Amino acid sequence: MTFDDSYSGETGGVRFEIHLIPSETEDQCAVWLPDERVLLSADAVYESFPNVYALRGTRFRDPMAWARGLDRLKAFGAETLVPHHGRPVEGADRIAALLTDYRDAVQYLHDQTLRYINKGYAPDEIAQIVAMPERLRDHPWLGEYYGSYKHAIPAIYAGYLGWYQGDPVALDPTPRAERASRFVDMIGGRETLMQRAREALDGGETQWAAELLTLAVQADRTDDEARRLKAEALRRWAYAQKNATWRNWGLTAALELEGELDLAAGGMVLGSPEQVRGFPLAAIMNVMTVRLIAERCGETHLRVAFETTDTGESCALEIRGGVCQFHETPPPECDATARFDRGFLLDWVFGRATFEEAIAAERVSVEGDAGAVAEFLVKFEPFNEQADMAIAAR
Repeated sequence: MTFDDSYSGETGGVRFEIHLIPSETEDQCAVWLPDERVLLSADAVYESFPNVYALRGTRFRDPMAWARGLDRLKAFGAETLVPHHGRPVEGADRIAALLTDYRDAVQYLHDQTLRYINKGYAPDEIAQIVAMPERLRDHPWLGEYYGSYKHAIPAIYAGYLGWYQGDPVALDPTPRAERASRFVDMIGGRETLMQRAREALDGGETQWAAELLTLAVQADRTDDEARRLKAEALRRWAYAQKNATWRNWGLTAALELEGELDLAAGGMVLGSPEQVRGFPLAAIMNVMTVRLIAERCGETHLRVAFETTDTGESCALEIRGGVCQFHETPPPECDATARFDRGFLLDWVFGRATFEEAIAAERVSVEGDAGAVAEFLVKFEPFNEQADMAIAAR
């Protein structure tokens, strides 16, 4: 069952309502028990400053949509609030005060960020200026344990203006390795830089030490000494952080720099087999469009349809001069049509079978040019390809 704004029901003799409350995510839903006056607030409020931007990578979380969601929660007049992350709160007045403070903190960060954007400040400058007003600064539900001002402000900036801050020097910058090498030379060479970094680290300036060592690593990713020293700087920096995500990023980056981090799952795109098993054929094949190896197919024009024999799904992909277009409905004319069941689809996605093997074993049937299917599929990155990824060591 789906709903647009709200849904009412009863289970076990308990009446309940589910309400769409866009906040931390656009599809966040709260559950209201009207007879008990209990509000299960999902992730709209938790015992930390709200995470306006997730460091793992998300779209901009609109702070004002979040504030409006909190206003909607407040309007229920709940006598018990049960958040997903945090302790329950009892008492209508206490809940109203908490939701008011929480929404005010979100709006304050939003409004003051825009205030300084309109004054021409860059996001890193704004992050050094904006702090909570005194009544919210030490609020027990607004500690920067998950969200933080400093990593939310650049997301708000980018959400309104995008990445460009107005200085044309950023439009076509010197490649990072070359830039880092030039800086290292200007500092006086690698040994001088390493000495300055050690001095900073010994003096407790972990952030500055890590910044200096980043130049050495960017100039030469194979510089094991610089990588180990940067790892030590990040580890010391991480242990001093109260924000859990900051700390975890620091510790994880240190492991990567030391070569101790297993990045074997770096190529995974779709999810686990259990998740992918339920994905529609169209959702899986549509992902192929962004896995096209464009440099292999500048002159290619092929159109292949795909059909599942057990679920009756179908779609098509067309390579056209370096672009792959997804067709929700297969066009009348295709170079080939490949038919298979969902079992093979899952095996193929997770690298347990290839189309060539499946055609030979008659798990896949092809109408039209079977060679076109092989020629077509070689133009794409494999779903489960294990790439040599670098995050901190680049």
